[in-house]
Amino acid sequence: MKKLIYLIVLIVVLGLIVSGCIPVVPPAEQNEPGSLPNKSPGELYVPGGYTTIQLAINAASPGDTIIVAAGTYAGNVNVNKSVTVLGAGYASTKLQGSDTGTGFTISADNVTIDGFEITNFAYGVSSGDTDGSTISNNKIHDMNNTGYAGIGIMFWTGTNSVDFDNNNILDNIIYNNDRQGIFVGNYLAGTPGISEWNTISRNKIYDNGRDLTTTQPDASQYGIQLTCADNNTIENNEIYGHDTWIPSSGPYGMGIYLWASFNNTVTGNVLHDNHRGIQLWNDWSGRTLASNQIRFNNIYNNSQWGLKNSDAIAVDATCNWWGADNGPGVIGPGNGDKVYGNVDYNPWLTEGASLVCSAPPQPTTSNVILEATLSDSTLAGISGMDVDFYLDDIKVGYGTTDSNGVARFVGLYPVGVYEVYASTICDLNLKSEIEYLAVYDPSAGFVTGGGWIDSPAGAYLPEPSLSGKATFGFVSKYKQGATVPTGNTEFQFKAGNLNFHSDNYDWLVVAGDRAKYKGTGTINGAGDYGFMLTATDSDPDLFRIKIQDKINGDVIYDNKMGSDDKEYDGTELGGGQIIVHKGK
Repeated sequence: MKKLIYLIVLIVVLGLIVSGCIPVVPPAEQNEPGSLPNKSPGELYVPGGYTTIQLAINAASPGDTIIVAAGTYAGNVNVNKSVTVLGAGYASTKLQGSDTGTGFTISADNVTIDGFEITNFAYGVSSGDTDGSTISNNKIHDMNNTGYAGIGIMFWTGTNSVDFDNNNILDNIIYNNDRQGIFVGNYLAGTPGISEWNTISRNKIYDNGRDLTTTQPDASQYGIQLTCADNNTIENNEIYGHDTWIPSSGPYGMGIYLWASFNNTVTGNVLHDNHRGIQLWNDWSGRTLASNQIRFNNIYNNSQWGLKNSDAIAVDATCNWWGADNGPGVIGPGNGDKVYGNVDYNPWLTEGASLVCSAPPQPTTSNVILEATLSDSTLAGISGMDVDFYLDDIKVGYGTTDSNGVARFVGLYPVGVYEVYASTICDLNLKSEIEYLAVYDPSAGFVTGGGWIDSPAGAYLPEPSLSGKATFGFVSKYKQGATVPTGNTEFQFKAGNLNFHSDNYDWLVVAGDRAKYKGTGTINGAGDYGFMLTATDSDPDLFRIKIQDKINGDVIYDNKMGSDDKEYDGTELGGGQIIVHKGK
């Protein structure tokens, strides 16, 4: 009887399959062994959906993203589709090798590798013939040499017709590899393909070329090497620690080596403590000489040459910092890094370069625009440099200086007062003074107050021992449609004969039961003083005023000396009241 029931069920199921009511998944559409169902279209998860990175790539379609969770994974991985392989960050996601093979082999165009620590292979990331890929935010180290191996990132081939175009190598840390940190190009023979329009930017590259034994075919101790590679950009990298010279075979320690490579732009880099900062050389008749542009770099403390041009054609190396205000040495007039060959080095940057950040108060209803101006005593504005912007010590983005030396970054931020500064690797990691950005809401309300505090000793800088009663009264508010607040502020500290009166306000920020505003005024009817007032409507009410001489920056009065200007610290009122009026 049971057999008859099973037979009837089997006939029914077969009929449903034939009719299409029950689909059959063909083998090509099923997850491979070791995989699990995926979580969402276009995203494949490791290990949440697939147990290995390679299985996820095998199952992916072009355009998909492989999301790899924190953990240590074994190589080698062949990326043979146009996909993004996204780690959780190099601090937590590691691709671990066993001193052979390649960590990530790129064998398709338009691949992205991001967020991995890649270590202990023969090559960290390599490609034999691809374009349009991005290698970013990785830590790549300890690649081991077996012949010509030991390279962090390699886009190279020995096939004449092959080239590598439009690739991006960005924001990586590359160090302690047996040979080159980064190698892009082709073999010098026949008619090589010319690799073009690649960008190598914002990488930290150091201490590569560690295998200098006589048993190896050469000692390629280079941070970055381009061979048969034109029209590329190498910018805003820091490159150091390639400083070994082998007398029997010549000097090989170079920060950047441009071999038979022309019309490249090298700008904004910091090259220090190498044997040669930059080397240009074409020893092959198959290439027609052309120049390269090497400008706005920081080249210093390189032991033999800051820049050696072994080619007959001149190189534009103007507007670089050579480690001394009087310029480069040997063919130059100064005591800075030495230059050799046909090098145009004048004018050069001096240590007097300045970076000034500005952050005018802006309402929450519009984009916040941060600006910084980079200039030098010999140049009114330095163009083409990346400038990083920081809010409260957190990098929020960067901009590139225009022909006037001005960089801009635009963002949206909530109501508040932020410490803002800018920095750039140009001219010894230049950093601007801290400015304060006030993001305000004109409709958020206004603040009034009146009363007194016990002014502590040390608050009045001209006579720090003085203390006693200090009185205040103020109002600060935005009128309808106005972008600058109005009102009046009075502050008196009789023990120090200090009578401050406001003239103008710059901005007002109201946040809950707290308010902060900034402006200018006079002391005893004279001078030019800036002030910042902080008021808290709570139990108890708190008050703080900081008054500074705008000419020399000296603090005249601050009843919370040492407190951060963007905080809401204050002294408890001895009498009176502060009211933060809510907006409508």
